[in-house]
Amino acid sequence: TSTELNNPGSVGEGGTYYIKVTNDGCDDVVPVVISIVKSPNLSVLDPMTACLPATVDITNSYSDANFTNGVVSYWTNSETTMGLINPESVSEAGTYYIKMNNGGCEDVASVLVSVAEKPSLSVDTPNSVCSPATVDITNVYSDNNNTSGDVTYWTNLETTSELNNPEALIEEGTYYIKMNNDGCEDVASVLVSVLNTPNLSVVNPERVCFPNTVDLS
Repeated sequence: TSTELNNPGSVGEGGTYYIKVTNDGCDDVVPVVISIVKSPNLSVLDPMTACLPATVDITNSYSDANFTNGVVSYWTNSETTMGLINPESVSEAGTYYIKMNNGGCEDVASVLVSVAEKPSLSVDTPNSVCSPATVDITNVYSDNNNTSGDVTYWTNLETTSELNNPEALIEEGTYYIKMNNDGCEDVASVLVSVLNTPNLSVVNPERVCFPNTVDLS
């Protein structure tokens, strides 16, 4: 008891301290152990949307800014009374909760899981047309999964070159339809056939006298 503690009302470091009581020269000293545990400080990066039947793993979506290495658990409610059984393979969209406990000091963070149905496109090849007629490919597809995703049209399979006039195509070839449902995509090809229309010109044959005939070939 040679070094006096200046702030016994607000000790900020863990360790063993000593309390000394003096009564007319009679002393008693007792130790007191103080434990100060760092609280976790969680941050979460929401995982990418999963396309069914894929699932989402939320066990790697968090980090602790205080590096406490606390015990982690997963929950379906913010009160952390209903445990999540399968945090590494969540199949239902919704908000879940991650709790870290470091020696009784806790932090809870929410994580948003997005799960979407993947479109499944099928295409009916449009009928051939004769130029200058055009082909409309905006009504040749259907989605077997009925996702009602956003539809775009492209000139290449990689869907990097967008098609400007899918409702009035004048050139034959293979085009591509892409449907996107919350990040889940499907691409289907459609074959367009545009036939050249003949352009005839005729020279009337000379008059003949019966029973002669005329060759129209």
